[in-house]
Amino acid sequence: MTKSVYDSPTVTGIIRRHLITVLVDNEPGVLARVVGMFSGRGYNIDSLNVAEVLKKEHLSRITIVTHGTDEVVDLIRKQLMTIVPVHNVTNLENKIWEELYTNLDPLLDQYASREYLLGVRALPIPKDRFPEFDSISPLIENSTEWQLIPVAGFLTEKLFFDLNAKQKFPVTDIIRKSPRFQEKYSGVDIQNDEGFTPEPDIFHDVQAHVPFLMNKVYANFLHQVGILGDEILRDERGLGPALVSHNLKRLQNFAWWTYEFGVMKNSEKTNIFRHRSNDTDYEVYGAGIISSYDETLNVVQCAKGESDYSQFINFDMEEVVLTRYNGSEMQDRYYVIDSMKDMYQAFQDNQNLFWFEG
Repeated sequence: MTKSVYDSPTVTGIIRRHLITVLVDNEPGVLARVVGMFSGRGYNIDSLNVAEVLKKEHLSRITIVTHGTDEVVDLIRKQLMTIVPVHNVTNLENKIWEELYTNLDPLLDQYASREYLLGVRALPIPKDRFPEFDSISPLIENSTEWQLIPVAGFLTEKLFFDLNAKQKFPVTDIIRKSPRFQEKYSGVDIQNDEGFTPEPDIFHDVQAHVPFLMNKVYANFLHQVGILGDEILRDERGLGPALVSHNLKRLQNFAWWTYEFGVMKNSEKTNIFRHRSNDTDYEVYGAGIISSYDETLNVVQCAKGESDYSQFINFDMEEVVLTRYNGSEMQDRYYVIDSMKDMYQAFQDNQNLFWFEG
């Protein structure tokens, strides 16, 4: 049975899935030589696809899915480059991660919240490749008792809230813009581009959500949201399916406008953690913003008056739980909290809003 990234107790030598693309000349025998290099050295090929990409230049792309450690896959890449006429070898999913990280990092350093900046700097999240769960999850568990749980994709509402109620945070191993993402969700209406945050997406899960789990107050807040969602779904009050669905939607609205797409007033004290001072009135803390270059840039441009696409609205708990959202477009509004503490308190003080009884 093939191991996953989550099976190994050490950081090095972890076996996980890799997607390698090889740009080659359209010549007889090239594919056989590439496949022969794998079989001759005992490397497994899980799947293989060939497509002509530049007809005039007579170039094709071979896409290979394999399992191995980062060290082994790097060795494969170097060995493939010795095969003439191979032009380029790319570990595609790591490259997508690196591009997302590189584009977003300067914006987040300047405009993300204190809680995020402290969390992301305390964790070994690499800039140039998928993170290793075994190096991250123990640090979170030691700090706040949460655990990272690998999942294959979409979760039911019941399973999601059940996991959160048990202080388990689900993380997928698939990334936007990759052929694996496109293949798996080909029949699902998901916006799949680098500047937008789709779900499920490992960059959204690990780079945007996970750093907050290093903060004890935030982690406790997320735990309480999970417990409430689980309680609504169990319907021990006997409200019936229609009201359960309505109350769950209220909780999902709250989650969307806070820890997914929330904005807070700029605390200039956070500037001591930045390389460049925040020059707007707002900080971002919602993971849907943090993992999206386009959304983060939109917040900044609207805050500076360079765009009027979105408006900033003072946080009102009742309005937030009753406001529906569109998950497939840039947000046209952001609800602004004074501080994370105020948002936590508003959640605790307004539990009745999630128990509408008709």
